[in-house]
Amino acid sequence: MKIVVPFPAAAYESVELILADAVRDQGNIASIAILGFNHDGEHFMLSTRLTRKDALWLSEKLRAFALD
Repeated sequence: MKIVVPFPAAAYESVELILADAVRDQGNIASIAILGFNHDGEHFMLSTRLTRKDALWLSEKLRAFALD
């Protein structure tokens, strides 16, 4: 049996809008990771103060959140 969990609809319609909100709220953000896909479909990650180990930990936390 395959379990399908729906992914919530995007709250932002463009990259510019979500980045503008992050910049506006930067006083409350201690570190940030940006995950995405470029126009060629390749993934990328940009981050501040996050090691690959931290990024893996964060991805597991996000996975648990998505499955809750």
